[in-house]
Amino acid sequence: YEEVAIGPLLNERAQALQVAAQEKLIDLKVELQFAGSAKTDRSYVSRIADNLLTNAIKFSPKGSTVWLKTAKEAGMWSLSVMDQG
Repeated sequence: YEEVAIGPLLNERAQALQVAAQEKLIDLKVELQFAGSAKTDRSYVSRIADNLLTNAIKFSPKGSTVWLKTAKEAGMWSLSVMDQG
């Protein structure tokens, strides 16, 4: 594990999937309540974000919105993807 800046990493992953979202006219939004650093596996978090976002984009209807969100509660941070699919 290494110290990973979560905000920049997740913004990078969202940007990488922006073209796929635009092809379906999907608005991809990032809301990071937690954007600090965490001791984690960078490639694993990237893969999780990519998988969740790819599925959300794939199964959401054209013209909808997909949100990538983080939160922090009780010393733990969480990642979630919400869609309208």
